Amino acid sequence: MVATLASVAALLRAEAERIARKAADDIHRELPGYASIGRDDLAGSAWLNVARGMSSLEEGEAPRDVPDGEARRTTRRRIRQGMAIEDIIRAYRISLNAIHDRFIEVARERSLPAESTLRGSTLLWEVGDWFVADAVKEYRTHAVSEVVRRSVEEVDVLRTLLSGSSVDPTLRPRVRALGMDPDRDHHVVLGHPTSGSREQWAADLARYGSTPGAAALVAEISGRTAALVTRIPREIAGRGVLAVGPAAPLRDLGTSAVAAEHILALVPGEIPGLHDPSTVSWRLAIPVTPLATRLLRRRYVEPLMDEGDFGVILLDTVQAHLEHDRVVRATARALVIHQNTLRHRLARFEELTGCSLESTNTIVELSWVLATRRDTGTLDVRPGITGEERPLP
Repeated sequence: MVATLASVAALLRAEAERIARKAADDIHRELPGYASIGRDDLAGSAWLNVARGMSSLEEGEAPRDVPDGEARRTTRRRIRQGMAIEDIIRAYRISLNAIHDRFIEVARERSLPAESTLRGSTLLWEVGDWFVADAVKEYRTHAVSEVVRRSVEEVDVLRTLLSGSSVDPTLRPRVRALGMDPDRDHHVVLGHPTSGSREQWAADLARYGSTPGAAALVAEISGRTAALVTRIPREIAGRGVLAVGPAAPLRDLGTSAVAAEHILALVPGEIPGLHDPSTVSWRLAIPVTPLATRLLRRRYVEPLMDEGDFGVILLDTVQAHLEHDRVVRATARALVIHQNTLRHRLARFEELTGCSLESTNTIVELSWVLATRRDTGTLDVRPGITGEERPLP
């Protein structure tokens, strides 16, 4: 029996589910933006693509424009899920590649005539052109209004979740509609880029903070970027400050937000890096214990104020000494001073404050008060670390 396009298409139909699953896996692997789309959802769309390709092979012609056909419905759904048009088109091309590659394999196995193989290949690429044309039309029609609507919804949902208020039952479907999984624990992430644009920073937070079936929620709130993520976006830690609260269910995200707030207040604002409770450690107690901070500042900082600039130098020296584990040679090398000069400064600090740098208690207390410094050019403590739990706006 001579193979025909229709007979090859029938064989491919029997493999439709396997081809669709492979296409879904390829899309997840090649397009990080699709990480938030569940595998079943993606495989379902890929199955429709396979079926459309098979129909075109059987009928011998590419599909025609349908005002509300599957291409437009799929595009509309992906727009609502936050996908960019270039990713929507690329995802379809990946599906089409899976179909086309298997078609060529089966055509060879069944000795499909070269003319028919060429015709089938051309038909499949015409199917791709049809999808792209319909997708672009749908995107032009709905994208702008959908982007605005989604942006407003993201900000409102994020504010509600971070406020610590009880989760209203009506919030769960709204969370699902944004691609989030309301049954998963999320981390609150606060921060800002130290290089590049805020737009790219937010896009990368969404990209790397998402997992299959659980999209990250990202929005600009009061001039900074806030996000809810199921995966910590470590890939962008080198380009900005990331303060990550502990994972928590929706009802407890207010607690995670407070922790992220405290972490952000404690880390240097212009030094990129990822900071969470494990990296900040005992410093998390500083914002919620203002009395201890005031007492320690009175003990170790105020006695230096009458020394003017030299008081700043002394505090900088002590800070460097602690950072270098109180090793004289390493500290002197870091400060580019003679070891005797270092010893003189440390002795002067002990004299002014009445403390001993050999005392464990002094080391603990100094570490606390130095962690509240704004920078190395002032004797002030960082403003805002008062222990008052400032609600997110």
